[in-house]
Amino acid sequence: MGIEPDTHPSPGPHPRGLTGRRLLITRPLPEGKTTADLAERLGAQTHLVPVLQAQPPDDPKPLIQALANLHRYQGMVFTSAHAARIFLETPHASIVLPRLHAVGKKTAALLTQAGFPATIPNQPLGGEELARNILRESHPGDRFLFLRAQEGRDEVTTLLSRAGRIVDQVAAYRMAPIPALDQKSMTLLHRGQIDAIPFFSGRSAHVFFNLLPADTRQLLLKKPLLAALSPTTAHTMQQSGMRVDLVSSEPNAETLLALLAYTLEINFPPTSPE
Repeated sequence: MGIEPDTHPSPGPHPRGLTGRRLLITRPLPEGKTTADLAERLGAQTHLVPVLQAQPPDDPKPLIQALANLHRYQGMVFTSAHAARIFLETPHASIVLPRLHAVGKKTAALLTQAGFPATIPNQPLGGEELARNILRESHPGDRFLFLRAQEGRDEVTTLLSRAGRIVDQVAAYRMAPIPALDQKSMTLLHRGQIDAIPFFSGRSAHVFFNLLPADTRQLLLKKPLLAALSPTTAHTMQQSGMRVDLVSSEPNAETLLALLAYTLEINFPPTSPE
């Protein structure tokens, strides 16, 4: 794109920034639909193509067994809304639950609205902040149940384990990649009709990139702004061979879309009608 990677959010509302722009949303459902709706309210056109689909884990027994023995734990850890939904949809026998720890506001809101209040870090910026928050509120020897994706990262578990906490990681779901991109996505990319692609996880970015033809990936992604939800997402994008134009200062869709709107407005102002 010829611009330096930016991590600054929009300093104010930019209602025109996304007006008439087309965004490709690769985020899994239902968050992908929520994000597309938000972008459209800000004036964007969107094409939603979730590249990962939530499915049951290969072996559901550990999840069922863990939820049947919640009395063993001093806390539960949630780093995704998917894990929170699985917990709420799966029967568990405990009347008194251990303390619930969520990575961010939206994951916590799902739990709290269902009657299970969850704590979040004062600055909910990702797994490292979540782990630090848990350490402040727990003691060595405490045991935690971490409901996570089958393909999840070990950052939280590593940090807690190093500080003497016991963490039982249980796969609550798996995120299966789609076999191929739809024809409309490929056509829009070939025609240069995608203005921006916000990525909400490193795995979604990696899967999307590898679904593109190897010999034309860089060409197809030459025009759109490529934005990352967090530094972790940006790191995975770069490791996969992708360019990173923008990194959100806060890991939420509102901030990321505001940054996209601001950047498009400043660097690529819309053409005034003659």
